[in-house]
Amino acid sequence: MAFSVTSLQLVNQVRRRMRHDDVTAIGQLRDLATLDAINRAMREVLIGSVWESDKRHTQMSLKARLEGVTIAGSVNSEFILVAGTSGSTTIDTASDVYGDFITRVLPNGSAAYGNTALRALKATTPASNSSVMTLPFQLADAVSVTAGELFYSEYILADTVRSILSVTHQDESLSLEQVGATVEFSELYPRQQVEYGAPKSVSVGGLDVPTYNAAGDAPSPGLRMIVWPPPDDEYVLDMEYLYRHPELVTATDTLDGVPDVVVDSIVDMATADMQQNYDRNTNEGRALRRDSMEKLDRAYKVQGAQVTERAVIGNWDGSAGRVRRRDSLIGGRTIG
Repeated sequence: MAFSVTSLQLVNQVRRRMRHDDVTAIGQLRDLATLDAINRAMREVLIGSVWESDKRHTQMSLKARLEGVTIAGSVNSEFILVAGTSGSTTIDTASDVYGDFITRVLPNGSAAYGNTALRALKATTPASNSSVMTLPFQLADAVSVTAGELFYSEYILADTVRSILSVTHQDESLSLEQVGATVEFSELYPRQQVEYGAPKSVSVGGLDVPTYNAAGDAPSPGLRMIVWPPPDDEYVLDMEYLYRHPELVTATDTLDGVPDVVVDSIVDMATADMQQNYDRNTNEGRALRRDSMEKLDRAYKVQGAQVTERAVIGNWDGSAGRVRRRDSLIGGRTIG
């Protein structure tokens, strides 16, 4: 049975196994060390195996490309000005330029950069129907005020998403690929702008940082998901994923949805950790850890999940390490 247990309850379970009284707060050195041991045990037990209880479902909405903008930038500058037009295209909300996604700027009216999807590292909050975006490099050629568009094909998933198991759109399964951590978007999909439309393929792998508010600091990296082709509408994806349990920090933080037999194993392993590393009772700690691992193996036979491991792929021509199968190529994505 899955349930919710607080950090304080877990600490007290470890204390009882070690013949100590319960506490009402986590503040003393021993209890803080116990909480550290519990977090280590959680990582080993929950991330080291795939549990059926950690399978979760969610939905996410993709961002539609934003056409009809104008783009301008000076030579030897890493800043570009992206502005809406007097027509239907406006840049007036933060979600137009930064969020849990990476904004790509395509100045398709530029002779020098018309075929290059420029990455926006950060952007100012829109004002007067425009935003100043920072590129990862200085422009070698000036971009006079020219027609362009923004598109959003890369998304940074929540910290609680450990891995994606399946993705569907309107009940149709999408091709799901595991990509190498060092493969860049431009390597995976050369000439990204050649096709827009409903999602056909999803690639997950590596850590990246979304385009963020220029007035703040860069956020921590998160798991990267790339959708092909870049969406032209706000399509909704249904996803099954493995949940990553957050670290327990305060006494009221909770470990949720974990079967009681798995929680018992976490407590046992944290107790063994404390015996070995805090109380220096090596023999008793090793014996308890051995028993805990045997109990965990028995629990996994009942509670464990079966998932298909996907081969990690490199870029389109295989130069990043692993060779992509020819039949996995999406039509149009290697054009150019």
